[in-house]
Amino acid sequence: MSIWKPLRLALFCLLSSLLVLPTAHAVAQAEPVQLDALTRTQFASVPLTAEELPDGYVLLGETFVGADQFAPGGDSGITGQTLVDAGFIAVYSSVYGHESGDGQITTYVSLWDSFDEATAGFELLEDEAVTAPGSDFTDSELNVGERLAELTTGTIDVDGTQQQFADATIVVETLIVGVISQGSADAVLDSEGMTSLAQSLEARASTVTGGEIPEGANFGLATSTLNVSTLGTDLQTGFLSPEEAEAIYGLSGSSLGNLEDAWVSLVAIGDNAAPPFVVVGRSSFADADTAAQVVEQSAELVPLSISLEPADGFSVDGVGELRGFTYLSPTTPAAPAANSFRAVAQVDTIVIIVDVQGATSVDEARAAATALLTAQLACNEESCELPELTFGS
Repeated sequence: MSIWKPLRLALFCLLSSLLVLPTAHAVAQAEPVQLDALTRTQFASVPLTAEELPDGYVLLGETFVGADQFAPGGDSGITGQTLVDAGFIAVYSSVYGHESGDGQITTYVSLWDSFDEATAGFELLEDEAVTAPGSDFTDSELNVGERLAELTTGTIDVDGTQQQFADATIVVETLIVGVISQGSADAVLDSEGMTSLAQSLEARASTVTGGEIPEGANFGLATSTLNVSTLGTDLQTGFLSPEEAEAIYGLSGSSLGNLEDAWVSLVAIGDNAAPPFVVVGRSSFADADTAAQVVEQSAELVPLSISLEPADGFSVDGVGELRGFTYLSPTTPAAPAANSFRAVAQVDTIVIIVDVQGATSVDEARAAATALLTAQLACNEESCELPELTFGS
């Protein structure tokens, strides 16, 4: 059985026009998944990167998903609690869409308590007689060495439109990993293409379960960044490549092209993924001068729909270059005045972005952003504590 159906329900509740991801889509979930910093980082390093996908695919969103969102539900009778009882812990997924509008590739990584429970979870979720009774899917062998694996193909209904899909699923130690291609018949990858992606994904998962770091990930950068997921609903969490950072901002050729690694977390504090939004992101650059240049240009590194105003008297100890800005969030167009604050700071080769968007007032947003930046400056890989924040006052 393809895992596509439960993932679609969990991952394609898309929000747009968020400041750190102004042209991307954030992947929303109902409840935050609480994992320690290292596990979150390892999870987020497994999915395929843009460099491993066919040409033309761009990042739409990536984040953690809980059991209720991942469970097939419906006639299957498999609920989130069913999965938890079976040893399920959480899922992380990244979604890429083709620039033509036809074609989507999703990578998912689910964590289980043990190899035996991951194997049992695979057998359960891949049994369409249980998870999707009456469906017309085809299962076939998938060549990824000695791993338990399966390729599922078929047709599914997407908002009234029939789309084809292919789903390659593999058990790697305590992980169930998979990659889904969906779209028109011309867009969906064939068996050879799916096998190639599955082999790349298996290699990344094996690297992580073997205690190593896969290409494109910087564990130290991520684990020493504030984990804001405890504040609300995870909308976007993960690594960004230089190309993804530039594409998201629509700033080809900018100083962001010199970025080496980036980790960005975005959460919604309000109910039902509503404002205010909080973002903490850290990026590493080759040298301090380049990092400082990014901060100096930070007023320009925003979409055209946002107008930043420099904040008077903004200062925080312990940084090199520093900029603060106020603005009106595009997610709250009816607000009578600026209600958001962005802080951009440089510390050696690292650029920190803290953004509080759509707060009750600009003063509330500024106070929260200042507290978050101050806490981030005190972070290291061993200790990284969130400050006390107040919203809605």
